[in-house]
Amino acid sequence: MGQWYQLPPINQGGDCVIEVGVAGGVPIQRREFCPQHMSQGSFGPIYLGASPVDTDILQGMGHVQSYIGCIRELQVNDNELSILEEAVRGKNIVNCDVSICDYHPCKNGATCIR
Repeated sequence: MGQWYQLPPINQGGDCVIEVGVAGGVPIQRREFCPQHMSQGSFGPIYLGASPVDTDILQGMGHVQSYIGCIRELQVNDNELSILEEAVRGKNIVNCDVSICDYHPCKNGATCIR
């Protein structure tokens, strides 16, 4: 499945970095200079899926490919976020609860039975 990445703490200004890797793919990195002190817990809205077109989020990002698939879990630092409970709004959201057998959990020739 996806990979985990840690964001380094920021001290008295420096680079703010976020890296995201999905299903073993090459991580995408966004880096900006932050002129003031920020902790790991300082972040604004997180958009999952397509970003709203009426914001300046996409400016300077270049080509952005839309996400297609299922986001089952989201963790920021050591905090797991409940995506459905903490969502401000949603659109075109469907249940991504697929069978556990689709993740091929059985090893050594075993057969998954749900």
